[in-house]
Amino acid sequence: MDIREIARNLYATIDARDWDRLAGLVSPDLAVHLASANPIGFDDWRKSLTEFFVGFPDGHHVIDDYVGDADKVVTRGRFQGTHTGIFHGVAPSGNCVSVGVINIDRVENGIVVEHFGQLDGLGADAPDRRILAPPLEAPTGVPTLSHSVHSAAVLRRQDGACSGFYTARQLAKIRDRSTGKQTAVFL
Repeated sequence: MDIREIARNLYATIDARDWDRLAGLVSPDLAVHLASANPIGFDDWRKSLTEFFVGFPDGHHVIDDYVGDADKVVTRGRFQGTHTGIFHGVAPSGNCVSVGVINIDRVENGIVVEHFGQLDGLGADAPDRRILAPPLEAPTGVPTLSHSVHSAAVLRRQDGACSGFYTARQLAKIRDRSTGKQTAVFL
């Protein structure tokens, strides 16, 4: 089977929420790397995927490109759905969301043994990007951190203005544009 066909089957199976079939398409020792988070296994990945489908019951992948080479296939596309369920504690908004994704899947003997996923939660095409990057509570004017789906953070003031984007687990020196005050924060 062509490596691109393996990827097509993988994402079609995810969209069908056929977790038993998905388990047969991946290695029991599957390593899943989501953004800069530590690798997780199949069970935790399935839980993460389930969270998406609870929040976006009509969610599905729209694949624009498959590029395969030897044992890896890169998939570029979007995850689209309507926010009609609770997602990461955010109440349903009814908004349609289209989020860019790039995945790399490594295949051995016809099954996926490693998955790398990048989701552009902060660049989501949605009327309210806070669905994927909800702000934490803080007094008005005080910058806060909000987290996207896969361990990235954006500094956001309560008025909604973004001050910068940072990858998780790095030391950020953040300057509040309204006050000029600089703060060091571990993300």
